[in-house]
Amino acid sequence: MSNYSQQNEGLKYGPVGRQPPFVSHGVAENKMTRIGAVMDGMTGQVIYLQADKFGKLAMAQLYRLIRQHYPERKVFVVQDNCSFHYSDNVLATAAELDIIPVYLPTYASWLNPIEKLWRWLKADVLRGHEFAHDPQLLRQVVAQFLDQFADGSSALLRYVGLLPT
Repeated sequence: MSNYSQQNEGLKYGPVGRQPPFVSHGVAENKMTRIGAVMDGMTGQVIYLQADKFGKLAMAQLYRLIRQHYPERKVFVVQDNCSFHYSDNVLATAAELDIIPVYLPTYASWLNPIEKLWRWLKADVLRGHEFAHDPQLLRQVVAQFLDQFADGSSALLRYVGLLPT
């Protein structure tokens, strides 16, 4: 998932009966952050990395984090068809760590529950945020949001449709 430090200008949500706040561009550069994450479909635990770029090296690093969290468990990672998921480096790391990639059909993001986590993140944190002046602070706020799922979350599993409501 990608997010930017600058927001699109416009109105954001506000209290009923009051003038909604207006989001304007900041003066800093529009810094992009990429996030790679996995969500445990049984516990709701989220493991993630944030970086300026997210490619084959970061994906291999994420696989290593997954294996650290689950040293004995058989691990399947559901992922889309991003080109670096098929790179020799990423596939070799997956094989070395005994992680089995499961590829979704092309253009079928609705099949991946983590897409709903991104929707929640965008709704609660990224839409209309006020951190355009400080991309590092934005990353910290995103990390705080994702860290709430570090030990698992039945609320997250319900939100993404893996538990009944």
